[in-house]
Order: sequence, then structure tokens, then C-alpha cells
Amino acid sequence: MLFLLAVASSIYDGVLAKNGDHNHYRSLLESKSKNLLTAFSLRRNVNRLTIKLDSDSIQKSLRFLEFVRVLVMTTITIDHVIIGMSFTTLQNPEFTEKIGSIPMVQAILTLMPFQVDVFFAISGLLVAVQFVKVTNGKPFAGKMFWLSLVNRYLRSLPVYLVVLLHSVSVYDLLESPSAYRIIATPRIMCRAKWWINLLFINNYYQPEEQCLIQTWYLAADFQLFIFGFGSLMVLWRYPKLLKPMFYTLLTAGFILPMLNVGYHSTSGIYFLSNKACSFQLWYDKWFTKTYVAMETHCLSYFAGMLVGIIYHKMQKNDLLLEKSSLFKPLRYSVFPILLAFSLSNPFFQTNTDDNPSLGTILYGGLQRLSFAAFVAVGFLVLMFANRNTFFGRLRTS
Repeated sequence: MLFLLAVASSIYDGVLAKNGDHNHYRSLLESKSKNLLTAFSLRRNVNRLTIKLDSDSIQKSLRFLEFVRVLVMTTITIDHVIIGMSFTTLQNPEFTEKIGSIPMVQAILTLMPFQVDVFFAISGLLVAVQFVKVTNGKPFAGKMFWLSLVNRYLRSLPVYLVVLLHSVSVYDLLESPSAYRIIATPRIMCRAKWWINLLFINNYYQPEEQCLIQTWYLAADFQLFIFGFGSLMVLWRYPKLLKPMFYTLLTAGFILPMLNVGYHSTSGIYFLSNKACSFQLWYDKWFTKTYVAMETHCLSYFAGMLVGIIYHKMQKNDLLLEKSSLFKPLRYSVFPILLAFSLSNPFFQTNTDDNPSLGTILYGGLQRLSFAAFVAVGFLVLMFANRNTFFGRLRTS
């Protein structure tokens, strides 16, 4: 279907180009219907991906995010391959168990759940940057919240529906002896729970045996968008609340994950095990109650929003990070602090049972705080580093 759409859209776009100018493939067309019909045009999309951006544009300043996305997505893909290998039949499962008992491997494994927080931080950053850009100098309009909420939902819906339809229909055609055993359960789950996914509540309502288990991220991101965008609306109406608002958000982002761990009696620090992987994490208590919950990742999202606000203040010269007494020590300390937390994680493994100690819960919260600080400071360094430095060249490459 996608191939046919691309071919048909490209042909239609080519016909329109005969009557257009030399910038046809780089310009929006005069009607919404034509823009919709050319949405899958190969040449138009190639131009969108390769067009040279203006040096003063937001896209130019934030281009480094594409590098971050690719890097993090690669590591997440590798992690999921490892998880897949863990729940498949092994001739000697003791081999993987021994590898997992190595302290250095344990330190690395405890960082795996935090990788997705980079994407939450990027989401918060982009929401704040775009919000300030659109609302700057304009009078407050409460309806913008509801319009943006509907727009966000409808923007995610088409692709989501295609994937859901594929999971409940095409799976029936995969009837080989091995494929049928692998996909039968997800197909049944999606036929029963598809509506939970479309309401974006699948990370809270019946999180066990989720339809398309990876879509918990979409639900959590949508929920964080509601709270994040709502907070920005309050700041638009009452600009003087900027500092109290972010103090409140960041404090809540630090406390809420620890409250979740205490309430559900899960682990403050998570160690991936073969047992948890055996059912694709469907029945793992920490995954279904803590990891997929919105509050677990809100600190990274709010930290990203703060970076977005700082970005605009830096652009208007309302704030100079180089003169900040807080930013200078953070810039050089966030990575060593995160590394220290990661290397010391194996010492807390004995406390990660069904009744985690207060110290372990606090330790897990501090590690999450150190990771959010590392991501936020890293974004700021990449944004405003001198072009002659390593990070400056990385941003402009």
C-alpha cells in the first residue's frame, strides 16, 4: 500500500511540477487537497530532508537532536535484540545468567531503562520551543490548549490505526508453524484491547498483556504532553510564575517516581533478568506498574521543557549561561555523578525485592535526577557550544 501511495503521489506531483516553477518540490501548494495528495511524493520528501536550513532558524539550532535520536534509537534497538535473545530457547541459559552477574554488566543494565527518557526530554524541549515561538507577543487564548490537544491526538491516530489494523488482520496470514506460535497471543490481545490503545491509557489500564507493548511510550508521551502543555498555558497567562512553576514541576518529577515505587512495592533500581524477559515483560511487576507509568518519566520531560525555555531566553540575550554560577559546575560534574551512580548500582541489588528499603528508593530517585540533569546539560552544551570546539562542530556537522 505504501509503495502504491508513493508511486501515485510522485506521478501526481510530477504532473503539477510541469506547470510550476523551479521551487515546486520545495514549496507548499495552493490548496490543502493538493498538499495531501502529494504527501507521499518521493522527490518532495527528499527535498524536505535535504533542504539547506537558514543559519538563524530553530531547526538549524536543534539539528543535533537528529544525531541524538539516531544514537539512542540504535542503542535501544540493540537492547531489545538482547531481550529477544533472552526469552527465546537457549541451549545453555546459564551462560546469559553468568554474564548478567558481572558487576560492570549490571551497571550497564541499570542504565537501559533510562535511555527512553532521552526521547521524553526531546519531546518536552520541542513542545516548549514551539509553544514560546507561537505565543510570543500574542494575547492569551485558552482555546489553544484544546485545539493543540485535538491536533496532537489526530496527528498520531492515522499511523497508529494502520499498525493496529495490521496486528489484528495480517497476523492471521502468517500461519507457518513457528510464526503462528509467536504472533497468536499479540493478535488476540489487540483484538480485545485495541480501544485502550486508542484512548492512550494502555500504560495504566490493564498494563499486563498489552496490545503492542511498545506503544506504552505513546500513551505516556501523550499524557505528559497534556500536563506539560497545560503548564505552559499557565505560564502564558501568568509569566511571573516561571520560576515557581519549574521549581514545582522538577520537584514533582523527582518525588513522583519514588512514590510510585513505594506504592507498588517495586524496585528503586531495576536489573533486567531472564525471568522478566521470558514473557516479553508482560508480567514483570516493575515494568507494568513502574516503568510504563507517566510519572516515572516526567522529570526528564519537564527538564526538556526547561531547556526549551532557556533556549529562547538565550536567543533574546535575557540569560547568559556562561555567567551562571550553577551551569559551570554542572557542565563538568553531571557525567561523573551519573557514572558514579551507575557503577555503585550492584551494591544495591540485594535490596531490590518486593519491599524496597527507603534508602534504595531514594537512591533510585537520585539516579533518575542525575540522568535528567545529564541530558538537560548535554542539550544546552550542544546548543550553545562554540563552533570551534568538539561539541560545536558536532552541532553544525
